[in-house]
Amino acid sequence: MNFRRRKMNKYHTIESVDFEGNILILKIDGKTHQFELEKYSTKLLNASKEQRKNYEISPSGYGLH
Repeated sequence: MNFRRRKMNKYHTIESVDFEGNILILKIDGKTHQFELEKYSTKLLNASKEQRKNYEISPSGYGLH
């Protein structure tokens, strides 16, 4: 089999990821966005401070893992 790695296009630049209580704060492409964890992620809502620090930004800038 011939597998070639394709370069993933980068669509956004995630500049920072922070938490204030149960609010996720992302700085993306120079703009700050806030998300209430209750509405978006029960896993992050229930995660410890240490667990919340353990993330990876996808190469495309479209996600956090």
